[in-house]
Amino acid sequence: LSVLAELGDIHAEQGNFREALQVYRQLEAKRPKDPRILNNVAYALLESKGDLNEALRKANEAVQLAPDAAAYWETLGNIHLKKGNGEQAVQAFRTLLGKGPQTAYHRYLLAIGLE
Repeated sequence: LSVLAELGDIHAEQGNFREALQVYRQLEAKRPKDPRILNNVAYALLESKGDLNEALRKANEAVQLAPDAAAYWETLGNIHLKKGNGEQAVQAFRTLLGKGPQTAYHRYLLAIGLE
């Protein structure tokens, strides 16, 4: 599975989110409760202009399974932003800022949500 995960990550890093999504879906079929895979599916759906409702479900599940993973809160916040859910985005970004290093980018995301 790790080789398949790396392939998905390579596609995502290159901006090929539809291809990444196909790989992540294969992984999800084998490990449906893996928070990293759920987060990757959610992020790939967001970036490939896929189903945002499905992305939101996957991101919510990922943060429930791994609430200390800052990256999953970032994904969740970005999905809420894209859906126009400002309050939920702010909540996710505030949680993100409490989970890991406070980068300028993360503070920027919070500011966008507060607008």
